[in-house]
Amino acid sequence: MKKDVKYAIDFPRLHNQLKPNVTTYEKRWPKQYIDALAERGHEMEASSSNITVGNVVTSVQKKATGIVYANSDFRKGSESEPAGF
Repeated sequence: MKKDVKYAIDFPRLHNQLKPNVTTYEKRWPKQYIDALAERGHEMEASSSNITVGNVVTSVQKKATGIVYANSDFRKGSESEPAGF
């Protein structure tokens, strides 16, 4: 896969705590995946907000070309913006 840092961090999330055994997912997940999991017996529940599951991430990637790419998780809210901007 040739996806970048932004794609990886911004990709919709899902989470299952196991007790209760319910998989919570961000509403941006494609319906066909949610339906496929439900057909396999997973109890699916759309999240009322973005899922942080106790963490958000920031990442920096340096390509072989020397170009640096970075992304901060939008789920963190305004705290993900660089200082002074």
